[in-house]
Amino acid sequence: DTLESALLKQASSAPGGTSLADLMFEALELAENQRVLDLCPGPGVIPSVLARDYKVNITVIAEDPSDEKLSETTAQVLGVSDKVRVIPGSISAIPVASEEFDRIYSLGYPFLPAVTPASAKEIYRVLAPNGLVCLAGPTSFRNDTPEYFEPSLADYEGAKLWTPAYTALMYSREGFHIMAAEYTGDAWDRIMEWLQIASSDMCTENLRRAIKEDAGRWLSLGLIVLRKPPRPSWAV
Repeated sequence: DTLESALLKQASSAPGGTSLADLMFEALELAENQRVLDLCPGPGVIPSVLARDYKVNITVIAEDPSDEKLSETTAQVLGVSDKVRVIPGSISAIPVASEEFDRIYSLGYPFLPAVTPASAKEIYRVLAPNGLVCLAGPTSFRNDTPEYFEPSLADYEGAKLWTPAYTALMYSREGFHIMAAEYTGDAWDRIMEWLQIASSDMCTENLRRAIKEDAGRWLSLGLIVLRKPPRPSWAV
């Protein structure tokens, strides 16, 4: 019970917490033995829980060495080291073969991974035909950033906040089909719950001040689901 409580707290470390994670899991349509890629593992709780509860094989892309160690440790604690593979890399240069994964996801920590042409191309490359990508986390109601929020985004390298529709559109330019691009319910309440538990390394003072000033006028939470088109039956 103590372990599960600690893991639950870690899983809540991204804005939206376990409630948003549950929506993401449902959208992913997970099945036993699927090959799954986690783009933003944080402390590595979600990949290990997915490996344990859904019997899927998870690969974690860890840009930060500390995240790499945390992911490996969590997998050991939950007894799923054989189903969780941790590799260094970035979403713009994923060191795996093409079409290796059936599902790819990210629960924003504390933001969704920045979408660039290089990252969208890489995610498309490593996803198998008919595979799903699911992104959940902070989004905005408009694409223009209010002045009071700009300093907080500057604290996180590459951080951007766009509407779910605009983010999905950027992926569609690479060839993905948009299955969903929507805001989640009770977004502001969930963001404030996260703010209460977020440590200084998760949430800078600039971000804390910006969230409080925003009061839900611009900041929200979103869910984006994309599908890579199946390979045509006539393709060689």
